[in-house]
Amino acid sequence: MKFINIANFLSDHFPLVLLLSFVVGLVIPGLEKIPTHVITILVALQIFCSCFKVELADVRGTRVLPVLAFYIGRFVFLPGLAYIFMTKIGFSCTYSAAIFLLLVLPAGVSAPAITGILRGNVSLSLLLVVFSSLLSPFVIPGLFELFVGKSLNIDVQEMFMTMGLLIFLPVLSQLPFRKSNQISCWMKTYHAALVVPMMAGTFVLAIAKQREFLLENWSALLNAFVVSMLIFLFVYGIVWIGFCRTERKYQVAFVLSSGLNNISLGIVLSSLYFDADVAIFMVVANVSWVFAIMPIRWWLTVRSPKSKSMNPMGGKVT
Repeated sequence: MKFINIANFLSDHFPLVLLLSFVVGLVIPGLEKIPTHVITILVALQIFCSCFKVELADVRGTRVLPVLAFYIGRFVFLPGLAYIFMTKIGFSCTYSAAIFLLLVLPAGVSAPAITGILRGNVSLSLLLVVFSSLLSPFVIPGLFELFVGKSLNIDVQEMFMTMGLLIFLPVLSQLPFRKSNQISCWMKTYHAALVVPMMAGTFVLAIAKQREFLLENWSALLNAFVVSMLIFLFVYGIVWIGFCRTERKYQVAFVLSSGLNNISLGIVLSSLYFDADVAIFMVVANVSWVFAIMPIRWWLTVRSPKSKSMNPMGGKVT
């Protein structure tokens, strides 16, 4: 089988690959002995490879103000309000922190690909991924210091250093390679064949390290699945409503970028800085987001495009 066929297969069936990774992590012994920093390296490599998919020329025509407003509302205000609400109604600090972490994670590298499949604006989705990822080393530790840090005694400065290395080092490292058209073209063509196995490896190792707890606490597993699934659906729904007067292709990009988070980054952070309960929640969320995108994909597919009265991204509405 040609490498391009493998890349196409993984691109078309990556949700199935992730679900199989869940099974592999549960049944194969010895994987839990692999050091945690291997997960960190895999996430950094995902970001490195994904950078080749981003072209600045694709996003130059996009207005920054609507993107900034979306980012502040979705990744700053919403997590903060959610955390305050959860603590007021009696959620434990640990569980509230798990949900808070899920909500503050930046848009994931899968967002542009799925946005393209569902006829959204890929350039806007790419910009949201870049924008949210580059800000995350500053925003996520800052928000945790503001809302959660005192409750769980999180080392915010160390979290900032870890995220800085995870985000900025891969981004800077790929710049010299981009000068070679041959390397850039190859990385773009075979992106899925590289990134999907890395995502699967991250998932397998995260599951393996929590295998004993998962096998002995199916009720907690099911509870985390239901809660994270509802969170994803809520986020998709509220952004869909909030951008109901926006041209559909931009609406689709905003909706998908709001829910297709970088869960791999969340798994790394939860493994390094949080209790096992938070790590379990993030691992389960890596399964539930696959299921959550299914009804959203159906909804966006069956909804016929309508003429919108507002285009916040500049240019004429088509």
